[in-house]
Amino acid sequence: MSRHGIVNGRTYWLLGVCATLQMLVAGVAFAGIDFQVAAGDSHILAAAKVEYVDLLTKTLETKRATTQVAVTDSRELAQAGENADVMECVVAQLATETNESAVRLRDTGQVQQSRQVLEENARVLRENAAKYNSQKLESLGKTNSDQANQVADPQRWKALRKSMTKGQYDIKQQTGK
Repeated sequence: MSRHGIVNGRTYWLLGVCATLQMLVAGVAFAGIDFQVAAGDSHILAAAKVEYVDLLTKTLETKRATTQVAVTDSRELAQAGENADVMECVVAQLATETNESAVRLRDTGQVQQSRQVLEENARVLRENAAKYNSQKLESLGKTNSDQANQVADPQRWKALRKSMTKGQYDIKQQTGK
């Protein structure tokens, strides 16, 4: 996700701050990295090499990948450098954290605040679904909207809470369910 920072009164946009690593069993994993890069610079952050035996062909396979970061003072350049697939995962993870907050609010009796958090989460998800052309985010937005409409019902809360925490777990584990 592109993030901005202000240095000496100028805004700089950080490109490529989220790298993905495709794993055979666990799916996609994210790593957060803190670093310093001067404006206009570009650096390779990580390089990975994986060797494995392909079970079908019985041959040794090698995969290599790198991820790099660049800093710019152009918002347009930063947005152009976004990877829609990565952004979809990032937005889903952030929305899941917000959904967890809504559950905590509801658990403490703050029903209206929980509903508002879910409604705002649904709005952000729909906005990003359109931006990144993502059915996954559209579906999560609808789910959050449906949850907002049900969160005040005391008879439904136990089942809704269970459904919400399962959905949160699935997204955090990146199982794609």
